Amino acid sequence: GAAGTPHAASPAGERLRALAATRRALVDDLKVAREQASERLALSVAALENIRLDLLRLRAGAGSVASLTATLDAARRAGEEIDAMVQLQKELEPARTPV
Repeated sequence: GAAGTPHAASPAGERLRALAATRRALVDDLKVAREQASERLALSVAALENIRLDLLRLRAGAGSVASLTATLDAARRAGEEIDAMVQLQKELEPARTPV
């Protein structure tokens, strides 16, 4: 190759290609992690907003304790789903870590 450019078959060239592939894999993993975090955040915000609205209805006399209880149960289930997603991500992390 040109002066200062590692030859394609050289160990340095192979190392550069391996590093570029590792970088691409890490960027892809970060994009997936960011999307998952965004989904978890949206789910959490929606659950909190539902709780807030039910509390306002209850305070105004237009809601019921049963409705609030159902909303709290739904928020709890959403939290459990988020916990399960985070746990799965932690379990999969060693398999996705480049060597």
